[in-house]
Amino acid sequence: MLLPKIRKAEDGDAQGIIFLIRQAYYEYPHCILDVEGEEPELLSVATTFEGKGGRFWVATEEQTIVGCVAWVPGGQSNHGAVAGSELKKFYVKKSHRRLGLGSLLLDKVQRSAQKVGDRSLVLWTDLRFVEAHAFYRARGFVETGRTRLLHDVSNTTELEFTRPV
Repeated sequence: MLLPKIRKAEDGDAQGIIFLIRQAYYEYPHCILDVEGEEPELLSVATTFEGKGGRFWVATEEQTIVGCVAWVPGGQSNHGAVAGSELKKFYVKKSHRRLGLGSLLLDKVQRSAQKVGDRSLVLWTDLRFVEAHAFYRARGFVETGRTRLLHDVSNTTELEFTRPV
């Protein structure tokens, strides 16, 4: 099986990205994707993430989006140190997991963080996404012990992971 093509996302990819993420949410009880109310950035991913100095990539197979990831560079902390890059919107279609696609998408983020001199990658993930947690741990991420409540329609609690770049 050939790996899907990875390219920079365009705003016109919105429906394919939303469909991919919605399918991932369906794997977990009570996960609801409210695009208009809670995640309107999905309607214009290229514009939104480029406006933050970041990038959004999609993996496509025969015109279908089967994976995606976004990256936002860190900023200067109050002490002048470079804060960590953020890994966001990281999803791979269930049929395409464990084939190396997630690692390729993660590499895009890693290289981007290195180019801007960030020292770490940070991500927040829903406590229910245990399969994703295993992927992150296998790639050197560690839990920080910090959690946050999103107060969203899914009643999400997120767990923070980080790793050096």
